[in-house]
Amino acid sequence: MIALCQTLRLGMKLLDSMTQDAQDKNMVLKLGMKCVQCCMWCLQKTVEFVSYYGYVYVAIEGCSFCWACKQTFQLVLSNPGQVSVNQVVKLLLSFLMTWSNPMFCATLCFYTLDSDSAYTDKGYAPLYSAVLVFL
Repeated sequence: MIALCQTLRLGMKLLDSMTQDAQDKNMVLKLGMKCVQCCMWCLQKTVEFVSYYGYVYVAIEGCSFCWACKQTFQLVLSNPGQVSVNQVVKLLLSFLMTWSNPMFCATLCFYTLDSDSAYTDKGYAPLYSAVLVFL
């Protein structure tokens, strides 16, 4: 299903590039093409979202994928508030996981090098090494 949605989006993009001259002359056609492309993008994102949670449903329940996607779609429609809270928490946890590991490693590097007297006696600054570890 995701591949079908992507194929439809690419087909619309191809049609958009082929009718570019006609779109420059007709603003309604240009607006229509942009609206259709936006709808195709929304459809693809919805299918990806439902498929992701459908896989989770299959793993938990052990049922078929199509039935799980149907159940997932019904669950999303019946509980939109819970789904939005789950997405916010997912984004927050992703943000924390992305930044916590580099910060921890850079802090560990800084304090390890700062406590090493042989390193600081030579005039080296541990801050530069910590920034490099962070990056």
